[in-house]
Amino acid sequence: MGHELKSMVCSDTRIMFAFEIQEGKELDNLKKYVAEYGATCAMVLRLVEPYKSSGRVLVGDSWFGSVKSSLLLSEWDIFSVMNVKTAHKFFVKNQLLELLKTNSVGEAVSFSTTVLLASGKVSSLHAVGHKGPGRLNAKRKKALGWGSDDKGVPLLLVTTCATTLPAEARSYQSSRPSESVAGMKEVVEKFCPQVEASYLYRSRYSDVDKHNRKRTGTVAIHDVWRTQAWEHRDFGELLAVMNVNGESSWTKWDSAGRQALADQQSGRKVSARTMWMHGVTQELFRNPYLLQEIVAAEQESDARALLSLATGGNNATAQAVSPELSRYRKRTTSSAALSEQLSTLKTLCKQVPIPRDAQGKPVHERCSAPGCKAPDGRSFRTMYKCEACHMVEGRPAWVCSSSRSHCWDLHVLYARNHGMAHTPKRKCVHKKAFHTQEESVRVGLFQ
Repeated sequence: MGHELKSMVCSDTRIMFAFEIQEGKELDNLKKYVAEYGATCAMVLRLVEPYKSSGRVLVGDSWFGSVKSSLLLSEWDIFSVMNVKTAHKFFVKNQLLELLKTNSVGEAVSFSTTVLLASGKVSSLHAVGHKGPGRLNAKRKKALGWGSDDKGVPLLLVTTCATTLPAEARSYQSSRPSESVAGMKEVVEKFCPQVEASYLYRSRYSDVDKHNRKRTGTVAIHDVWRTQAWEHRDFGELLAVMNVNGESSWTKWDSAGRQALADQQSGRKVSARTMWMHGVTQELFRNPYLLQEIVAAEQESDARALLSLATGGNNATAQAVSPELSRYRKRTTSSAALSEQLSTLKTLCKQVPIPRDAQGKPVHERCSAPGCKAPDGRSFRTMYKCEACHMVEGRPAWVCSSSRSHCWDLHVLYARNHGMAHTPKRKCVHKKAFHTQEESVRVGLFQ
C-alpha cells in the first residue's frame, strides 16, 4: 500500500477487527500513551484499549513482544503470549539460549516469577524457550548448537498465561535419502513435541498473515485500480478487509461456508473462497441500493450532457438554465416523472441555438469517426457521429454507444428540438438492438 499497518485478527473467527496506520515517527510520537510508555507499547495499548478488562489473550509476534508490554497488558487484565527477539530488556534471553544448547529437539526450558504491578495486582510472568527441529545445514547447526527456525534461533516467548505442560505435537517435513531411488531424496513427515506456550503461539500467530494473503496475496484491489492517491489506496484496502472479514464470517457461522471449508481441507475440488467471491459478486449485482444510485447518477449525467449540447458551451446560457437542471435530478425512474423532466428541458433547449461548425453544419458533442475534426466534448461513455461523417438517406443519423437505458430518448429529444431529421428506427451500437418509435412513446416523447 505504500505504508505500514499494525493490525489485530480474532484467531477464532479470522476477522480483522482493529488496525492502525503507521504515519511516521513525528506523528506517531504525538499519539496516546507514547509519552508514558514508548511507541511500541503505546501501539499495543491503543489496539487493545476497547477490550480492557476482558480477560482475552493477545498473541503477538516479535514486533509487539517485550516484558514491558506483557506487564502493561496485565494491568488491563489482558493475558499475552508474545515472541521476544530484539526487545529483550528484562528478559532472560541468554540464560534460555544457554540451557537450550544441551537440550534435544522438542524440549523446552522456562523461568517464572511474580511481579507486583503499579495497581497493586500481582501477575505471574513466564519466560519460555522451545527448541524446534530447524532447517539448517550440518555446519551451521554444529556452530550454533541448536536449531529452531530458518535462522537457527529457538522460539523465545514471554507469557502471562501459558504453561510448559505437554501439548499437541508439531508436524514438519524433512528429507532423507531415498530407499528406492539411488541418489535421490524423499520427503517425510516428522513430529516435534511442544509445550502449551509454544503450541498456543504457533497455532495462532500466523492468523494475521493468513488474512493478509487472502486480501493481497494474489492481487490487491488498490493495485488493480492503479491508484495515484493514498486515500484511494486506503479505500481499496478497506474494501478488501471487509471482503475477507465477510468470507471469514461466512465460513464460521454459515452451514454452506463450513461445508465448503471442510471440503477444501479434505482435498476435494471445492474452494470456499471461490464460492464466497461468486456469492458476493451476485449480491453486488442485485443490490437495489446500488442500482438506484447508478440510475440516479446516469440521469444527472445525461442531463448535464444535454445541457452542454443545448448551450453549445455558452457559459452564460448554461448558468441561466442550470437551476432547472435540479428538477431532472429527482431520483425516480417512473415514466411520468421522466416525461415531465424531459419536457422542461425540451422547452429550455429551444431557447438556445444548435452548435455549428465553421461551415454552418450542426456538430454534436463528440464525433467517433476516425479522423474527424469535429469539436471534442467531455469523454463520457456516449459517443456520437457528426452530420458530416454519418448520413442516412441524406439526413443526419445518431449512432449511440451508451449503456444507459434512456440515452436514445435524449438524442431523439435534442434532434426534434432543433428541427433535425429523425428516423424512428435507429441501431444502438452498444446494445446491439433497435430503438423504435414505440419505445419513445413509452416515455412520452411523441405524445
